Amino acid sequence: MKLHILQNVAFENAGYIYQWAQTKNHSTTTSHVYRNEPVPHTDSYDLLVIMGGSMGANDDAQHPFLTAEKEHIEKAIFSGKKILGICLGSQIIASVLGASVKKNPYREIGWFPVTRVSNNSPSKLADAIPNNETVFHWHGDTFDIPFGAVHLARSECTENQAFSFNDSVLALQFHCEMTPDLLRGMTDICKDEIVESKYIQPVEKILNSTHIKESNRILDGLLNKLCDT
Repeated sequence: MKLHILQNVAFENAGYIYQWAQTKNHSTTTSHVYRNEPVPHTDSYDLLVIMGGSMGANDDAQHPFLTAEKEHIEKAIFSGKKILGICLGSQIIASVLGASVKKNPYREIGWFPVTRVSNNSPSKLADAIPNNETVFHWHGDTFDIPFGAVHLARSECTENQAFSFNDSVLALQFHCEMTPDLLRGMTDICKDEIVESKYIQPVEKILNSTHIKESNRILDGLLNKLCDT
């Protein structure tokens, strides 16, 4: 398979997804869209991965590249491409599908469990969704579930943590792609967001987590299901 990654900020790359692709002998290319790098035609890849970022999905005025990114994602969705959106990427997918993206009641930063919405989901991806397993979060916004999509996961802080659309699009508000280096980079660059709050953990607890390998294993299952590999 050919993976193409849309990276929205310099410090938030695809992390463990590169390792997954290498293990599967898949190729990866990346467009740094925040630098206005071009995105290839949808025919040039099999799986599109949309990463997170510090901006909001509605911040087109401040970050004009988002408009072109959304247009490309819409084409990819309705071309039947496999698509994974993480954090901001999930919010952009929700927006493209006509759902609202808005401020969450609380910021959620740190390692918190997510719960599978239903064991009787019509989505083939549901069984790979973690159920009461701890994953990483870093977001202040949330999305509504788009019309025609399947709600897959929630957390205590955030009702809408994941959805699928047509079994070819998977949107995850949480992060399973974290690596130690990626985690250190995010906490260093965005440390001003780590303030005492109900759903924000201190830096030491974030960095000393023992959940990275397990969350990577979860991502293995999700990507394998999404790509039918």
